[in-house]
Amino acid sequence: MMQNKLKLNMLKNIRLAVISLLVIVSVVNAGDKGKIKGVITDAATGEAIIGANIIIEGTSLGASSDVDGTYFIVGVPPGTYSLKASYIGYQTTVVSNVVISIDRTTVIDLQLTQKALELGDAVVVVATRPPIALDVSSSKRDIDIQGVKESPLIDFNSVLNLQAGTIFKPVTNDALEQISTQLSVRGGTGVGVFMDGLNITEGMSSGSMTNFNLSSLQATEILTGGFNAEYGNIRSGVINVVTKEGSEKYHLSLDYKVSPAARKHFGESIYDVNTAPEWKLYGTQQALLGPDGVLDVSKPDSYWELFAVKDTNYNLTPEQAQEVWKYQHRPRQYGHKPDQIIDGSFGGPVPFLGGLGAQPTTFFTSLRYQYIMLAIPLGRDHYTDLNWFWKLTVKPTSSLKINFQGSYQENLSATTYNTPQLSVATPEQAVFSMQYVGTKYYDGTRSVADRYRNQFGVNISHVLSAKTYYDFKFSYLLRRSF
Repeated sequence: MMQNKLKLNMLKNIRLAVISLLVIVSVVNAGDKGKIKGVITDAATGEAIIGANIIIEGTSLGASSDVDGTYFIVGVPPGTYSLKASYIGYQTTVVSNVVISIDRTTVIDLQLTQKALELGDAVVVVATRPPIALDVSSSKRDIDIQGVKESPLIDFNSVLNLQAGTIFKPVTNDALEQISTQLSVRGGTGVGVFMDGLNITEGMSSGSMTNFNLSSLQATEILTGGFNAEYGNIRSGVINVVTKEGSEKYHLSLDYKVSPAARKHFGESIYDVNTAPEWKLYGTQQALLGPDGVLDVSKPDSYWELFAVKDTNYNLTPEQAQEVWKYQHRPRQYGHKPDQIIDGSFGGPVPFLGGLGAQPTTFFTSLRYQYIMLAIPLGRDHYTDLNWFWKLTVKPTSSLKINFQGSYQENLSATTYNTPQLSVATPEQAVFSMQYVGTKYYDGTRSVADRYRNQFGVNISHVLSAKTYYDFKFSYLLRRSF
């Protein structure tokens, strides 16, 4: 009987887990694609053209116009495309610079001209974007990815700080000895972070998960109000990121930034014997001899004379005690290595797998590595951040696409406070440890802090018709902190 009850409870728990998973999948999937729609008409008569073919060049996406001349192309990844419309007896028309944004409908109406015998090449039209997006219910800002790549910004968090109302900053609580990084939109911290429609919001207090590889970004948007139901219970804002896919041609990019070795503060070294407060107090002749200028433990009037009088454990002389203190407070090297950032990507068709589907199977991978010296040395004198992202795209048919993707991230740093909860996320945060004088001298006064993050996801996108498609997304995310 006991075993039967255990089995029933186990089955009940499994059912609840499955139901919860289905609910989570339906709630957290954010939009990561756009749509094109429009009307095809005769340029001379204004009548609708039925059955015109519209395709997005370089892709398998397309549609045909219906009895009203209307067409829809759904499930379009964000980017800039050329749209080609053709019909028997009419001149082929190509619309260039068609920009597709996340969760947006781009309207492209076309007027086709009846073909004349002397006309040869297609008519080329440049698309323009309307100043007001009528299909957006939320306050939305698209980030110019090309502009980000060309700017001298260090990372994606620096990009966020340039956006109006978006702030990425460190937050400290001296009373609780805690420090963390905080992402806020319009003053609120209830910010959701989505990558390729998958919710990667950092629920722990060990920092934001927004330090994406710049070379992997295809499109990014910030929503600041009026969110759709697909984003779940988000209060302040949404950071929505779409990553690149591999193409049918190989592509390689590499960006390398280096800053010469230098201290990250003004003035002399924090170990300078002439300016460091602790050396002025304990490392001088005044601290050894006292006001009378004479070393005499029978008449102690200096710090080290008084120390020697009270020292019943080691029986050190004042000179010996001061020499021990000087050795314990010997300088450490810091700011002596250059800061380095590497951000690169590589993608293209997968060798020997070209026959798996209607189009070649492609891959895309990117790697970002940061080695940054801390403002002052702690348990480590630097922190490293490694972020590896990969994506495999399979297209069994022209209407079905499957993405397998994953990422691995590790951050090796040190705690600003000697507590296990939170770790240093930026070089400047190490300065908060200066309120404890001993911190800068002893490696062991601040714990090393290691953070790891693994994610794996599957995204199935299936176009059923010109007006209907569905996405199924599943992801597994594991965070570990030591």
